Amino acid sequence: SPDGTQIACTGDPSVKIVAYPSGDITTPPCTGECHGEDPDWNHDGTTLCFEDGIQIMTLPYEGGMATSLVNTGNDVSHPAWSP
Repeated sequence: SPDGTQIACTGDPSVKIVAYPSGDITTPPCTGECHGEDPDWNHDGTTLCFEDGIQIMTLPYEGGMATSLVNTGNDVSHPAWSP
């Protein structure tokens, strides 16, 4: 997270949030396609983006509907927010 207190990662294969330094793991409640890899925080920590193969998805940090930002039709990896 931008404040350094949480780490976004993937596991089994949904997006997970790991609190630092406690190591507590939470899964944001999600509807829609929530399986993916390589999550990244936006600048204010309210939204995550991640890839699910050929799409870049967004998910609110508090949970909700995962939304396709773009479908590339090709493999994508490591999406990242730009300032």
